[in-house]
Amino acid sequence: GGNIVSNATCFSPDGRTLYHADSHAGVIRAFDYGLDGSITQERVFVDTRPDGSGPDGATVDAEGCVWVALVLAGKVARYAPDGRLLRTLSLPVSYPTCPCFGGADLDTLFVTSIRDSGNALRSTDPAAGALVTVTGLGVRGLPKVPFAGLPPPSA
Repeated sequence: GGNIVSNATCFSPDGRTLYHADSHAGVIRAFDYGLDGSITQERVFVDTRPDGSGPDGATVDAEGCVWVALVLAGKVARYAPDGRLLRTLSLPVSYPTCPCFGGADLDTLFVTSIRDSGNALRSTDPAAGALVTVTGLGVRGLPKVPFAGLPPPSA
């Protein structure tokens, strides 16, 4: 058990579902997330291996869909809240690593990539390591909410 390559942690728009990528296992797991910080009801949200890669970094859009970098496939995928694959975007870099939404309207998808991971992934492609921007997707991201700490324990 346990994670070998732990990656993305992100939350549904209502903050009640936590998503976590386990890259080595090739899955994103979902958990119920409680207001007290409890994490329960672990389940496989999606197995990304049939889509060509284990999952890497991920983010959630305002519609509750999960965007994940498929690092070995050179793509980013969007999964519905029920785990259905909705779309994939092929990117001009070999190893995309982490998507996030930004820009004034949170409607630009930014995706980091790898030139040299320091171990298994290296690319001589001139675009390797670049930050990719994708516009015109028709969706927006969620504003980041800083963690304010857990409530004090009940007396």
